Amino acid sequence: MTLTRTEAIMLGSIRLGEANRLVTFLTPARGRLTGMAYNVRKPNRRFGAALEPFTQCELVMAERRPHHHIDLRQASILHSFPAIRTDLVRIEAAGRLVMLCRAFLPEAAPHPVAFSLLADSLAALACGEAVWLTLRLFEVQLLRDAGYEPRLDRCVRCQREWRPELASAPLFSPLAGGLLCRRCAAADRRDAAAAEPPFPVSSSVVVFLRQAAGLDLEQGRQLQPAEALYRESELVLRRYIRLLLDRQPLSDRLNTPWMESEGDGVVTSGEPAPRISRPQPISR
Repeated sequence: MTLTRTEAIMLGSIRLGEANRLVTFLTPARGRLTGMAYNVRKPNRRFGAALEPFTQCELVMAERRPHHHIDLRQASILHSFPAIRTDLVRIEAAGRLVMLCRAFLPEAAPHPVAFSLLADSLAALACGEAVWLTLRLFEVQLLRDAGYEPRLDRCVRCQREWRPELASAPLFSPLAGGLLCRRCAAADRRDAAAAEPPFPVSSSVVVFLRQAAGLDLEQGRQLQPAEALYRESELVLRRYIRLLLDRQPLSDRLNTPWMESEGDGVVTSGEPAPRISRPQPISR
């Protein structure tokens, strides 16, 4: 049995029995892990509030080989981000951040970029930064790190380059994983009735998403995009992410009023979205 000390961000936990918890957390060196915290309510177990979601802490864990069972021994809080927990909107946003990490990051696969991205995004929410911009920056950069970045510089089918100065607005296809030119989109509609057909997007939102993917959070917050991009960029990414997950993300059940009025097909009843073929991750 090996004792290991590591920094971690809590993604969630499940109560087992009277005093035990099954905890999921993200580490910089080993990625997403799951471990058991035994007897967390006993006074001699040093956990306190360190196992609460969104908490950044230092963990001491024991790994039992050969089955790699992780036993959490103690945890000390580094950052608890208390400002998030006093605002329902920021709680929902932080919940979406950890939900996406659990969905896109495989277990025990190192993702140091994703760890830094999550820590910086939680800090931004706690400091009062714009919620929608923090979410968009996190989403596009997490998709890029996980290998699911949508193709926004050219048509996915014919590879024809798209330039912002073109008069025609591009079409975004969640199923294809990026932009489609008008000719390829028409061919797709003839071939099959896609569960997520291509839809038009403005040139400005494509430029914004391309810029957001290539900047860190500090640089991205200086973009100061127009308010109109808020609705459209959220619509594009939510449709794309929902298709990738083959189901409706849990936090999508908390929809803003404009999404219900836009008729974008968001499911609000809690029923899963239809299963469809998901785009493959980009090989690096």
